[in-house]
Amino acid sequence: MFKSLKFKLLTTIPAFVLLLLLSVVLIMNGCGSTAPTTSDPAASSDVLDIGEGAQTFTLIVTNLDGSSKTFQVSTDEGTIGDALLGVDLIQGETSSFGLMVTTVDGVTANFDEDQTFWGFYIDGEFATQGVDATTINTSSVYELRRQR
Repeated sequence: MFKSLKFKLLTTIPAFVLLLLLSVVLIMNGCGSTAPTTSDPAASSDVLDIGEGAQTFTLIVTNLDGSSKTFQVSTDEGTIGDALLGVDLIQGETSSFGLMVTTVDGVTANFDEDQTFWGFYIDGEFATQGVDATTINTSSVYELRRQR
């Protein structure tokens, strides 16, 4: 009886350890591949330089399908809204709440027709004010996301 128990332990324990190690490797590999990148968008070769001026900021434009474009916007304007209007990257409607962006890089969001809108983000966080009230900070990354 001890001989068969000893044989079972000697074959089961290494198999269990191997399975455990394999699971850890797969989990760690999977986590690494799905983590968002934190690389500098301005370092990408796909960055489009637009505008002219003394200060430059990064703007990412993201569509519903997740595709995006990164712009390096140079300007002498004081706000994100004025800079983007100045290079014809956005269009919008002015209301009592400020500029409501309706079109970005030629793509229009119309909530009444397709339930989409352009959300404004600063450093990955939803902005608490609009583009026309946001003073340019050259170290921040701005994003306009078309979303539902």
